[in-house]
Amino acid sequence: MILFRIISLVVIAAALMVLGADALTSVEGGTVAMRSLADVLNLASAGSAGSLSAWSQGALPVATPAVGMVLGAPAWIPLGVLGLFLALIFRVRD
Repeated sequence: MILFRIISLVVIAAALMVLGADALTSVEGGTVAMRSLADVLNLASAGSAGSLSAWSQGALPVATPAVGMVLGAPAWIPLGVLGLFLALIFRVRD
């Protein structure tokens, strides 16, 4: 259980880092700039967002619009929701 709590904290920290990077980019450029989850995945590994989208079309054709929506969302939203969800599930209970 403690492993999943640590994973949830790492995911929440990643969401906050992406939010901070978006804020700095927005201040620097003078316009609102937000990186999508696809952009962040492509920064981590080139072509990974396209691979995930192609996999969802082949394996889960019904979920393809949902995968596209999540990949198009600002990166801090899906990461933050996932981190908070994991933190809620694996919280310390009395």
